[in-house]
Amino acid sequence: MKFKKTLSDWLTNRYQLVIRNEEDLAEKSTFSFSYAKLISVGTILLLILVALSLALSTTILTRWLNPAYLEQRNKRELVQLAQSVDALEQQTKQQKNFIALLQSIIAGKEPPVDESPKVEEKQSKEVAIPYTEEELVTADALLRNEFENSEAALLATHHKPINVLQELFLFPAINGIVTTPFKPKMGHYGVDIVAKENEPIKCVADGVVIFAAWTV
Repeated sequence: MKFKKTLSDWLTNRYQLVIRNEEDLAEKSTFSFSYAKLISVGTILLLILVALSLALSTTILTRWLNPAYLEQRNKRELVQLAQSVDALEQQTKQQKNFIALLQSIIAGKEPPVDESPKVEEKQSKEVAIPYTEEELVTADALLRNEFENSEAALLATHHKPINVLQELFLFPAINGIVTTPFKPKMGHYGVDIVAKENEPIKCVADGVVIFAAWTV
């Protein structure tokens, strides 16, 4: 009981801080405070600093430290550069055609004919398929039968016993930072992992590699 009373007195006792001029001792400013008030103000300032740190870590700092953000920004810049190059090529081609047309008019010659096919004409052309629907169905059935009887199909459809799978030891294929997880709804059917250069990728069990290449 005595401890609680002493703690309450220590928190609620009011103090006064007076700032005076050193030469004439004139009073400049006065501050009244208590330890409870100081603790409250300090706690509020600490919470503000923590909130500000979290806000910075999710906005500004993520642009500096997150490799996925840098990769996305580089991809956007590459797309913009590619579009700019395409636009410059089209503009250069139009300027060349205009200069050639102007030169032919000045020389009194017939204007040159643009032999490059137009986009509308390319889209309107239809490719004739030299096979009937029955022939295509027969060829598809033969291709399916050949694949199902091949060695790759046997490896792909082979099921191991349950006791072998129970003894399977799972481990990560590669150690790194997952930048984009598996998101089939967004059309992302894989897991993007940033790792060290030339880091080996391990596999848990036997399998068949169906695709191995570099893509954007």
